[in-house]
Amino acid sequence: MKPKTKIQKEVARLSATLRPITEAQERWAYRHRIEHIAYRAKSGILTCSLCGHSWKSENGSLCDTLAGCKCPHCGAELKVLETRKRTQKEIRYFSVITVCGGFQVIRIGKQLDETSVPIIPQLRQLLDVYASPYSPGELVFPDIFLNAVTDEQKAIRVHDFNRRISKNIKDVCESLGIQSVTPQYARNSFISALAHHGVMTAYIDYAVGHATSEVSALLAGYISNVTPAMMQAFNEKIFIVPPI
Repeated sequence: MKPKTKIQKEVARLSATLRPITEAQERWAYRHRIEHIAYRAKSGILTCSLCGHSWKSENGSLCDTLAGCKCPHCGAELKVLETRKRTQKEIRYFSVITVCGGFQVIRIGKQLDETSVPIIPQLRQLLDVYASPYSPGELVFPDIFLNAVTDEQKAIRVHDFNRRISKNIKDVCESLGIQSVTPQYARNSFISALAHHGVMTAYIDYAVGHATSEVSALLAGYISNVTPAMMQAFNEKIFIVPPI
């Protein structure tokens, strides 16, 4: 929403001065808000989902199942779960309450991680036409800001630019007589297409930035062996029509 009133403009200005949510705050949330599990194998070996430590409990399986257990390595209180699942996915939100310029601010924790984006041929054609020459650390589309100087002006420019993109996409869809496509629709289509072609869930989550910083660290273990060439091959599958 473009700020119009005096208060809205003041909020937009102050939002640019907010300090990022700290790593310490994210670590606290991950430690205390996520339900951590001790996975128990048929052999009775328990594995902590927080630190990865494995050990043999002396309390008995029934006692651990009813009362939970404590990891002897990191000290985390764990819920014991006997399962053959190899992955566990859980999403929790946390809020940080602070004050900025006389306003009470409730911030939802989210970590923006750096993601490598494979440049497939179709994307390269667009970048060659519209993007600035590659330079490490520089913006891909700096013209979006035009003459904007302050953070407030830049935020308004980005908002207006995104709105124009959505309108242009809608106009193209109407001219082609097809269902209107939004950026969120395109994002969901990317996820669905890769999933349909059997691409690993860990890579899909990584590619669309689903994960928080802590979960990303876990995903890194799954995708560490995925080369840039493999990532490009995964992304090119969005142009392959799946069999019906």
